Amino acid sequence: MTSDDIAEIAQVLTTAGRAAAQPLVEAIAWSPGPPRQTLVVSTSLRADTYCRDHFTCRYCGRRTVLASVLELIARIFPAQIPFESHHYRGGVTHPAFTTLTASVDHIRPVSGGGAATDPGNLVTACWPCNLGKGDLSLEFLGWTLRPIVDSEWAGLTGYYAALWRLAERPNPPLHLGWMRALGIEP
Repeated sequence: MTSDDIAEIAQVLTTAGRAAAQPLVEAIAWSPGPPRQTLVVSTSLRADTYCRDHFTCRYCGRRTVLASVLELIARIFPAQIPFESHHYRGGVTHPAFTTLTASVDHIRPVSGGGAATDPGNLVTACWPCNLGKGDLSLEFLGWTLRPIVDSEWAGLTGYYAALWRLAERPNPPLHLGWMRALGIEP
């Protein structure tokens, strides 16, 4: 589905009427699935996915950053890089969190029958792509999955342990869990 599809619907609807536009609307029709359950992909599976994909969005190709690393930088510079740790609330949290941090996305949405924890169904996505895709299929969106790039980019994880120490070792369960999953010595 593209903006051209919607433009064609608007043009046909306004010039030829509802009946003429009906087939065009049917071609992009969408029915919501059952209510979503909150899915939790383990830290180790997220780390494996990010590392496999070299922290690069498989939809748009953007290099992403591990959110926990960015949070440590924000703790060191709270006035310049503010963040609100629950849902990165707009107007409170620096935009880097909602534009640059990595997320895991299901290629085939779980609501569409995709496996929730199958590594083959998981990819690294930047937050804008993850939010834009939502529970839609790549086919519906007209998106293609980019191949894994051979890259040295690691989402700034090479700085993780040093930043954690500089930030005075906050939230050990979170950060030690991520470092363990990434194979980083604290």
